[in-house]
Amino acid sequence: MKKSYFTILIAILLGTITMSAQPYFTRNGTRRPADNRVRNDRYYGGGYGGYVPYKGFLEIAYAGGVGDIKADQFEILTTHGLQASPNLYVGLGTGLQVHFNDAYTTAHQFDTHATGVNVPLYVDFRLGTSNYNRFPIQPFFDLKIGASFCLNSDGLAISDGCLARDKNFYLSPSVGFRFPIGYKSGINIAVTYNLTSQSFERNYDYRNIGLSSFGVRLGFDW
Repeated sequence: MKKSYFTILIAILLGTITMSAQPYFTRNGTRRPADNRVRNDRYYGGGYGGYVPYKGFLEIAYAGGVGDIKADQFEILTTHGLQASPNLYVGLGTGLQVHFNDAYTTAHQFDTHATGVNVPLYVDFRLGTSNYNRFPIQPFFDLKIGASFCLNSDGLAISDGCLARDKNFYLSPSVGFRFPIGYKSGINIAVTYNLTSQSFERNYDYRNIGLSSFGVRLGFDW
């Protein structure tokens, strides 16, 4: 009797697995695998009471400075938030930014550093397609906006002056492509523009400037 129950149970399990693996057809007759249908329903709340999933990002970038007063920039960022809809992601992030000065030609009366370290705090908005079935390569637009806080005890030597130790405005839009590599994971490659406002001092003359840079950002999401 126990053996019969066990045989029936195995048959039910095999039947369930087989049914789950069967393909389904969209309205236009396109054949789609059933596991993609389940994945999309989970991801976007279909049949799950409007559940909105968590999503995280880890990104690194390098950008070259442009303009009369400029500095190259390396950054590593982490962002965490919610996929609010199939095409909109909203998150909060932080990380580290390292500014590298260009030629510093004029002697300065204050102690300064060849590099500056900032901590950005930002809100991240991302727009992009999330149709796994039709778009294996997914374009996106990403916008990070917030503030950046300098960790240096002294200013960053740059051009013929220095950057003061201050909190600054931070803006970083980027455009790129996402390559899905799993159920929710993906590799992101983008061209990015970074803008950080800074207080610049030259011969006791203080003014606000915008440090601009263009570069490439590489990311992983899960």
